Amino acid sequence: MKGKDCSKEAFENSPKPCGGPDPQYTSEAEEAHIKGTVQLSFSLSTDGCAANIRVLRGLGYGLDEAAVHALERWRWQKPKKSVNNATAEFSFDSQYASTKAPITPKCSEGHSDSPGQRK
Repeated sequence: MKGKDCSKEAFENSPKPCGGPDPQYTSEAEEAHIKGTVQLSFSLSTDGCAANIRVLRGLGYGLDEAAVHALERWRWQKPKKSVNNATAEFSFDSQYASTKAPITPKCSEGHSDSPGQRK
């Protein structure tokens, strides 16, 4: 994702993602031609990182884990206080998906000055 690093800005109404990797489309899902959306619930900590990630609606075939893995690497605008019950959705379609795993470090592993990059 290009442009200004929004992770340093505090948000007022709702969290805005600053960027992160797309989730990996697994070989199991590719073989089964799985298509759909994984819905996640999470808390947003004051450092702009997702925490307490839970799958609300999954697809199986390793895609739920891939979505969690990607969300752990996303950066968000920093809230003034922790936010509970935020949601994110990742759509999977074999026609447009990457089977390469994101190599971006987890948001919580430091790197507070550089958000993950969307590929």
